[in-house]
Amino acid sequence: MRTCWHKLDLAVAHWTIGRLTIEEIPAAAVEALADGCKTPSLALLGAMEGSTWSEIEPVVDRVFAERERPPPTNDEAVKLIADAELHELAAGKSDPRGASFKLARLAWSSLWSVGRPNSNWA
Repeated sequence: MRTCWHKLDLAVAHWTIGRLTIEEIPAAAVEALADGCKTPSLALLGAMEGSTWSEIEPVVDRVFAERERPPPTNDEAVKLIADAELHELAAGKSDPRGASFKLARLAWSSLWSVGRPNSNWA
């Protein structure tokens, strides 16, 4: 079952493996707020549109700390993204050929991934 955190967790997972710019994280935080999630730092993160990596990353870390869990490692991020794609496929919400291509690309890119540069999450 998906929680109100799913979209933010998925966005952070994509960022962790280099498939999303950190500047896109605030929009995911706004979606989490709209879905009913609440932590003291989540609203701040949602209001950080236009902020830089050095401003956003510490707030992302605080949101995860307030949730009493660490941000995803590269391996955890890959698993979360793959699980989400497989969930969409099983629910009939994505094209099997397209989903297979996305999963193959994810698997291939994860072989060459060494973590986000300049990140304490690597």
